[in-house]
This record gives sequence, C-alpha cells and structure tokens, in this order.
Amino acid sequence: FQEVGPVCNREGIWLHVDAAYAGSYLLCDEYRFMAEGMEMADSFNYNAHKAMLVNFDCSPMWFKDGRQATKYFTVDPLYLKHEHNATDYRHLQIALGRRFRSLKIW
Repeated sequence: FQEVGPVCNREGIWLHVDAAYAGSYLLCDEYRFMAEGMEMADSFNYNAHKAMLVNFDCSPMWFKDGRQATKYFTVDPLYLKHEHNATDYRHLQIALGRRFRSLKIW
C-alpha cells in the first residue's frame, strides 16, 4: 500500500482492499504488519466466515467516506425518490438478496 496508495490518491483512483482471507487475521498483533499503509485505501472488506466462525454471508465492508456506500449501492427506482428520504440501512449492504448477518459479529 505504501507504493500504490500515493499514486491512487494523486490520480484520483479508488483504492479498494479485498482482504477476503487475511482480513480476519489483521486483528492479531502478529499480522498487523500486513495492514501497513491500509489507511490510504478508500474501502476495505473481508470475509469473517473464513476465520471468525460466523455465518457464511458475513462480509463486512468499510468506506473511508460512508456516504460513498449509499451513493453507489442505492438501487431505488426513480418513482421512490423524494425529498422526505430518511436513512435506509438496506442501502448499506452489497448483496441485496442476502440477510443482514454482519450484525452477529458485534
């Protein structure tokens, strides 16, 4: 990340870290070195079910700017958009056809 991050930042390129396997292990002190420079990433996800003994479809994702999640993952048709919108948490997930199981890791 130390080499790629500054280039992506300078050129306006989105930097995503897909830590499907290693992400769960970044919580352990002995693997923290793998996360050096990750603060330059715009988004990060991992599959918790691969090492944390949670349900299969539990894949948390973080955004540096949380507004990006709703900006890109909202799929409401035009006739449902109006000025009285409130926060709708279904827009904060990627897989629209899956249950919200990420809460179980709390």
